[in-house]
Amino acid sequence: VALGIGRAAEAILQVAAGSLAPIDVLALGPLTNLAAASRKDPGLMRERIARIIFVADTEKHAPFNVRCDPLAAQQVLSLGIPMHLIGAKCRPSKEWIRETSSRIVSQSTGSGACLLQ
Repeated sequence: VALGIGRAAEAILQVAAGSLAPIDVLALGPLTNLAAASRKDPGLMRERIARIIFVADTEKHAPFNVRCDPLAAQQVLSLGIPMHLIGAKCRPSKEWIRETSSRIVSQSTGSGACLLQ
């Protein structure tokens, strides 16, 4: 499901606020939507996001996903949320992502399911 930046930020905040425990975020692309969410409610982001797992190439001076939106990366990093970088060569296969996403969606309801589809 493709969401615009504003809607994606709202969905991130809604899922984080509605979760019983702090959530982990898997960022497969630029951090634009997370930055937009942090501008709307930085306190909620700090309180309800346990860590951000960021997949990026590490071959260049700055990862591609950072080069796409360096301001967003700076904003998200400034939140102080623990970040875990996974190099592009270490990322999971497309099949694993599909299977895991399908399993999560089948066990999720509401906003969480929407974000994963």
